[in-house]
Amino acid sequence: MGVNKIRLTGGEPLVRKDLPKLIKRLASISGIQTLGMTTNGVLLKSFAPELKRVVLTNINVSLDSLRPSRFELISGRQYLKDVTDGIYASLDAGFQPLKMNVVVRGVSTMMNYSTSLSLLKINQSMFVSSSTCLLGEEE
Repeated sequence: MGVNKIRLTGGEPLVRKDLPKLIKRLASISGIQTLGMTTNGVLLKSFAPELKRVVLTNINVSLDSLRPSRFELISGRQYLKDVTDGIYASLDAGFQPLKMNVVVRGVSTMMNYSTSLSLLKINQSMFVSSSTCLLGEEE
């Protein structure tokens, strides 16, 4: 019994100055088997190798869209390339499986259907083992 999984979330964990030290300390707790993190992925490229070294076991990346204009519309920032670079850097560092969290709204529209297909293709091409798609009605 007890805690055997920890996930770092909320805000953006990668902006924490001492994140690698924190992960290392959490990983040293007796009984911890899984130590994961959910991130928007913007800073992930520069952190991925060190996060693997300090024994982070898995990463979830929240991905708003694969289209730069839509990504910027949703997030308010032009960081899509940073996020995709972070995904590839995580895979290169050995984070497999890598999970992408995606919310697709209004699946019946052609635009979102196209986005959904693009996400499935990127999963297949990058060997991302799983993704979570939450399908909802368009608001």
